[in-house]
Amino acid sequence: MPEYDCPRCGAVLDEYATDDKQEYVCSDCGYVGVPVEHTSDSDETESWDEAFERFDERKGDDG
Repeated sequence: MPEYDCPRCGAVLDEYATDDKQEYVCSDCGYVGVPVEHTSDSDETESWDEAFERFDERKGDDG
């Protein structure tokens, strides 16, 4: 097993196996290396005008 260094403090990470994946944890600083997907499933986009209208409707257009 290769050793990985913590990106936060530089200590050696501990490896834990979950199902078919490996997760990495630093017991020194508490860092947890969990892969995250940063994409949205929504294909809808909102224009600035629509966003301001939605804001005004929720806020109540007091001025």
